[in-house]
Amino acid sequence: MAKQYRKIRRYGMEYEEAFLAAISAAPNITAACMATNMPASYVYKQRMTNPDFKERFDEAWALGL
Repeated sequence: MAKQYRKIRRYGMEYEEAFLAAISAAPNITAACMATNMPASYVYKQRMTNPDFKERFDEAWALGL
């Protein structure tokens, strides 16, 4: 029987909160990703699949604007 590996989440709540703080300071996804060392692909995937993250992202984005 093959082993089942659990997918480990690489970026936790601390990274997400730091990213959202960077977005609220200046609404630029690339700059916020570089500041928090988080790939943009992770951010875009989370926005599409995680409604909680999308809501928090939208609030931070509006605050930054």
